[in-house]
Amino acid sequence: IEKPEGQTPEANEKPEGQTPEPLEKPEEKPEPQSKPEPQSKPEPQTLEPSERPDPESKPETQTPKASQETHTQAEPSASKRAENRSRNPDQRKSSEGEPAESQRGFRIFGIEFAPLNTPMRRRLQTLAVLQWLLSITVMPIICVLFIMMTLLTPLAPLSLAYVAWIFFFDCNTSQRGGRRLERVRRWSLWRHYRDYFPIRLVKSADLDPAHNYLIGYHPHGIISCGAFCNFGTEATGFSAKFPGIKPYLLTLRINFFWPLLRGYFMSVGVCDVSRSSLRWILGREGGGNAAIVVVGGAQEALDARPGNYKLTLLKRKGFARMALQTGAHLVPCFSFGENDLFRQAANPPGSWVRAFQQIFKGALGSSPPFFYGRGVFNYTFGLLPYRHAVTTVVGAPIPVEKCPEPSAEQVDRLHRLYMERLADLFDEFKAEHGVKEDVRLEFV
Repeated sequence: IEKPEGQTPEANEKPEGQTPEPLEKPEEKPEPQSKPEPQSKPEPQTLEPSERPDPESKPETQTPKASQETHTQAEPSASKRAENRSRNPDQRKSSEGEPAESQRGFRIFGIEFAPLNTPMRRRLQTLAVLQWLLSITVMPIICVLFIMMTLLTPLAPLSLAYVAWIFFFDCNTSQRGGRRLERVRRWSLWRHYRDYFPIRLVKSADLDPAHNYLIGYHPHGIISCGAFCNFGTEATGFSAKFPGIKPYLLTLRINFFWPLLRGYFMSVGVCDVSRSSLRWILGREGGGNAAIVVVGGAQEALDARPGNYKLTLLKRKGFARMALQTGAHLVPCFSFGENDLFRQAANPPGSWVRAFQQIFKGALGSSPPFFYGRGVFNYTFGLLPYRHAVTTVVGAPIPVEKCPEPSAEQVDRLHRLYMERLADLFDEFKAEHGVKEDVRLEFV
């Protein structure tokens, strides 16, 4: 009888010890917290927040997810901006790999304006191109109007003397090499002009200074920006790439009757493209002279538009005849990107626009292409060229033997050889400049 009495308390003690066990277990939970202290690092991998409710570990596991989510959300917006930049030639990365400031521009009434925080170097580049463009378009007209106004003032004798100097006493200077000033060709202004696009000169073969050369530049483009930068200045290092060669870029003779513009051109070595000028340059003894002729001329400018590789060359044989008469070696030259600097209004053959341009060209010798580009403070419209890379590749020279009276067969043979070499030069370098493999030059 006493035993059960002694057992009853033992039985009573056991349940008393058992009942608190579930209550004491959560209190004993800190023990596993102390033990797995070295295992606290892999907690984000086990992902057991119910067993180990550590509030400090939750944000650690969530923060990388949040950062990844925000990163993935930012990627589509960046790709959209890249697509938008590709639509506008000015909305792209610069040559130095920096994002163009047009990414932070603003739009008002459909006009996309340049950002206010444009770097100073790009402002200088725009200023360099603007002064050049105004010098060859607006400045001559202003000078003529100024001279006409001074005829009614006491300055009339000076104005008349200046006009007489241009038309009678100094009219042949542009046919005798001009007034070349090397310090003007090396102005730092031209380096800003070069970096605006940017423009690059590539040499594919050496030119022996013992010979004279006639370099054909293709295509004409709207205003031949690449030709002026590469051969009218030293911004791209022509003298360093072709030592011993003195370049003479040739343009229409009418440009040397405009006040101030004639001096502007002659100071950088630009001469007129007349036969007497070519004979003077290419017939000089000792060699080392190069006449650069934009063969397509004003007619080719009417077809200057992005992606067009149509060259006005099939019936232009005068440069080949001049090379034979003077013994100058022919050098093909192609400028990738020249036609991409401006946009031009549609003027297909047979349209009234093309008819008007042909009449104007027949009267004044130059055609008025209805083109547009970007503005000084906007990217939508204006007269400035777009920021598009221009790469001018100078090919290998074609040896020519002097023949004072070449036959038509000799001229045709040299002309065909020149077109073949020009096409080969284009095919060799077109892949490096984003031109499709099946694209070929078209001669008209």
